[in-house]
Amino acid sequence: MLAETGRAMQDTDELSSTRRRSMAPLGYMLGGLSVVAFIALMHHPVGHGTEPGALLASVRSQATTDQIVHATLAMIYGLLSTAMVLFAARLGVHRFTVVLGLLAFSCAFVLTVLAAMTDGFVVPAIAARCAPNSSPSCVSDAFTLLRLSALQIEFLTRFSFVGIAVAVMAWSAALLTTQGVPRWAGLGGAASSVAQLAFLFAASSRLTVA
Repeated sequence: MLAETGRAMQDTDELSSTRRRSMAPLGYMLGGLSVVAFIALMHHPVGHGTEPGALLASVRSQATTDQIVHATLAMIYGLLSTAMVLFAARLGVHRFTVVLGLLAFSCAFVLTVLAAMTDGFVVPAIAARCAPNSSPSCVSDAFTLLRLSALQIEFLTRFSFVGIAVAVMAWSAALLTTQGVPRWAGLGGAASSVAQLAFLFAASSRLTVA
């Protein structure tokens, strides 16, 4: 009896160690991609000018940088999604909370890439339609489209954050019931999810484009 109990405890320890080792590379990958994403965001172009014509000229002058930055971000999001699929597979895709998290993160990925493509390619294309010294009506129409694009980018990004928060919460619940995973991992994920949702709701009025 004691021998069987000892073997069971040893098997449990080996399972825990194997699970931690299998998730470690994903953690390193996520950390590295987060650093690259942060570097790309540091180079995010910002339009300057209070007048519509000046703002359009600023967007046109930064079109190439805009496209490079947002294309890079889209690729990083794709790699992050790949890592998340592998993470879900490690947790077990037969579990409801894992599938819920994967579905929520996939929706967030689509929304985020749509926002990046709009910001990096649609916005510069709209500005390019109105060449320097264009008629006031062209400038006015382009500026209106830019404001519409800004609203789309804002809400696509906002709902992508909600999707990520839901995914983190679902996966945190899965981690709390996964053998061999420290409880602080699930509790920390749940806390970060609640904090993210609280920030979004608290700052909703400040995030709205005027």
